[in-house]
Amino acid sequence: QTITPGRLDEAMYMTGQVQHAWDRLQRQVLIVGEPPRLAAAITATRDGFFREAEPRYRAFLAIARAGGDRPMPLPEFRRWTVAALTGTLIARDAAITEAVEHGTALAFEAQEHLAIAAVATLGMLVLAGGALLVLLRRLILPVQHLTAAVTRLAGGDVAAEVPERGRHDEIGAMAAAIEAFRENAVELQQT
Repeated sequence: QTITPGRLDEAMYMTGQVQHAWDRLQRQVLIVGEPPRLAAAITATRDGFFREAEPRYRAFLAIARAGGDRPMPLPEFRRWTVAALTGTLIARDAAITEAVEHGTALAFEAQEHLAIAAVATLGMLVLAGGALLVLLRRLILPVQHLTAAVTRLAGGDVAAEVPERGRHDEIGAMAAAIEAFRENAVELQQT
């Protein structure tokens, strides 16, 4: 059979597409580095297809384009093409495997980072809870007790005990002032 000009152009286009895919794969390898398995697969593809098979394929197409005799019968060319093109699958499969392994490693790393962030968030919540508890015990509850004492004193209960008098901070100073007010109220009542 004669190869029609349309089929010839299609074959040349496909040859260019294979070359383009090969060039793109090599650029990606340069970007991400060469893991040993992928480097070996690329070498095998380069040696098995682009150095041996692909030039013969282009030569065959050039002869067909020029209208000369085919260097081999069409069934043999089909078998040879299938065998030659499988040489490109080595690098493709290695690249896919490498991408899957790299993606799995990235996913595992992301899970580790997520776990670390969750533990850090939990730690911050525990610290915030602890700080709130300290604030409650050291500030809010004593102020509430002092407020209750002042309310009882204002109601005339001069026997009410003033809490927090032994502290050496602002709460202690407030307690001392309330105690002085209570002692003045006691003296005023006795008077």
